[in-house]
Amino acid sequence: MRVLFVLLVLFNLGYLGFVLWSDAPSSPSAAISPVSVDRPDVPLLQRLGEQQPPAPGSQVQASTWGCFSLGPFDDDLVARRALLDWEAAGARGMIRPAQAARPASYWVILPPHDGSQGAAAARQRLNDEGVDDHYVITEGEHEQGLSLGLFSSKERARRRQVQIQGLGLGLEPRVMTRYREQTVYWVDLEIHRALDVDARPAVGPGLHWQARVCP
Repeated sequence: MRVLFVLLVLFNLGYLGFVLWSDAPSSPSAAISPVSVDRPDVPLLQRLGEQQPPAPGSQVQASTWGCFSLGPFDDDLVARRALLDWEAAGARGMIRPAQAARPASYWVILPPHDGSQGAAAARQRLNDEGVDDHYVITEGEHEQGLSLGLFSSKERARRRQVQIQGLGLGLEPRVMTRYREQTVYWVDLEIHRALDVDARPAVGPGLHWQARVCP
């Protein structure tokens, strides 16, 4: 009996050893993570020396490139020529259409004064001076004023204003600018800070710069 008891103990110990051995890793490399844990907060590629490009809007990018819009251009072809000039100088850019209120015509009016009676009196005084190309405005904010002409250029409207003032009738006509929406064009540019000032294309009259956020 004692011999049988010893054999059972030895058998159980052997079986326990076999189970523990089978649960162990097959090789030391299988238990090691392929990513270093020395700096878990730093991406692996960066730790291997492969630097990532600066994110848009970062301080690194902002110190290298500046983003601006030049315009507005009334003519698409003129805007494209400007873009080509800047690209030849080393900038990057694109054309961006937009809507803007632009002067369409110039209206010379005599503001309303004393209602319909004032309009009739002013008309009579003008007629007496041989000026008959006018009419009474019948609606809108200038109702009961006089329309003295609608012109495509501000210079011609100004001449009409001076003519009426020069009659000596004490009338003070105004030039009102009338607007309409039309398409204009902006040149959106990314300009390298190192671009020499002398290499930058000239900016035409009527154009201005607007700073913008780099994409």
